[in-house]
Amino acid sequence: MIPNPNSKSSLSIVIPAFNEEQSLREVLDAISVDIQHEVIVVDDGSTDNTFSVAKEYPYVRSVHHILNRGYGAAVITGFRIAKGDIIVTIDADAQNDPKEIPEIIKPIILGETDVVIGSRYLNESNDLNISLIKRIGEKFITFVLRKKYGHKITNSQSGFRALRKNVLKEILPLTEDRFGFNTEFLTRVLGSGFKVLEVPKKEVERKHGKSKIKVFRDGLRIVYALIKSILE
Repeated sequence: MIPNPNSKSSLSIVIPAFNEEQSLREVLDAISVDIQHEVIVVDDGSTDNTFSVAKEYPYVRSVHHILNRGYGAAVITGFRIAKGDIIVTIDADAQNDPKEIPEIIKPIILGETDVVIGSRYLNESNDLNISLIKRIGEKFITFVLRKKYGHKITNSQSGFRALRKNVLKEILPLTEDRFGFNTEFLTRVLGSGFKVLEVPKKEVERKHGKSKIKVFRDGLRIVYALIKSILE
């Protein structure tokens, strides 16, 4: 999975999951175990068999939140326990392909950047049914980040990312436990002067279950996280 066989960098893959028993199996089956790396599933208080599915895979380090604390809380738990020099996060909904992890981490291994964001908007082959309000919201965040930090991020809410572990020393603690996390993460990274690069990612529609994002409620939280982080 690591593109440079001479690299000594270790890899941790963090998968936040909430009620994703069907999709999680698909994600874990797609992760190669041919090389040594760490796979962490953080079950965020699921009420289905998500945690049991994770436990079926001997190479997976399974962590369980007793109560549902939110997407951001699950990612932060993964960040705190990850041992790898490079950390990848990928959602458990199987909309992104773990086989693209080599392309996500390659710019970091080559020393080109500190953080990589996988962007659905940079892959012209994607044919997704993204609501107008989501597109407008993401364009607004793109505009604000570009004005504030001089950096264009097309897919600010992407959960498919990679970062050097030492980035965490500068941006933790992160306080957004729910879907405001992605925005807070980006503002902290950009505000700390780290280099961020976007790469194209393939994204497909969900096969199982429904998105956990509530457009109005979580949209307001994302805007709040953006304003709060910029004003800090």
